[in-house]
Amino acid sequence: MKAKSKFKRHGFATISLILFLPLLGLMLFSFGFSGYLIQHKTKIRSICLTEGRKIQENLARNEESILKLNPIVAALRFQLKLAYIELAAAVAAENPVWVAEVQIKITAIKTKQNQLDVLQQSLIRKAKLETFMQTRMTQNRLNQVDQETNLIWRFYLQIFSFATLEHAPEVSLVRDSPDIAPIYELAKDHDLKQRLVFRWQTHFHTKTSAQKLLNSDSNVEFLCSVGAKKEGTKWNLSINVDKS
Repeated sequence: MKAKSKFKRHGFATISLILFLPLLGLMLFSFGFSGYLIQHKTKIRSICLTEGRKIQENLARNEESILKLNPIVAALRFQLKLAYIELAAAVAAENPVWVAEVQIKITAIKTKQNQLDVLQQSLIRKAKLETFMQTRMTQNRLNQVDQETNLIWRFYLQIFSFATLEHAPEVSLVRDSPDIAPIYELAKDHDLKQRLVFRWQTHFHTKTSAQKLLNSDSNVEFLCSVGAKKEGTKWNLSINVDKS
């Protein structure tokens, strides 16, 4: 009888172990995936904030390089205004030599304005291109991180994850006139226009072959926003990251 009782206890322990092992594996899997998901979100945030900061700093530098040309623009405008006043005086004096000299002066000033306008437009194109390329590279990096996660868990989970660019940073300069070589100023809402905003979304559910152990279906989403605002002579970063 004792031997039979011992056999029953041993059989019960074996059955309990068999039932417990899948549960233990399930718990380890759940903890492992939760930990990896936290690390994944941390990495996504880090890329967004680091690259977003670089984009804003580079954009601010490019805008400042254009704004620094304003004193030259103002000086040429003043010189041209004086030249036209002088031309009027030369015409009134009926002095053809003086008129010719002033006209040459006016042509020279306008040539400098044209050259300055070309430089301004070149710097604006450079700022736009660099901002676009940096933004695209950041989005590619975020999507690459998502793909790496998908590969690691592809045997158990079906994952749909991507970073959506909700707002691309823009060169936020406005001109004071439609004339060549205008004075540029930052738009009043430049901090909104320059924002880089990504929304990261991921949806995962258990593959059919693994649903005997666990049937999971969940969504994770958070927002990452990096902007910059000029206050006085300083640029201040504005960062907003969801805590979810």
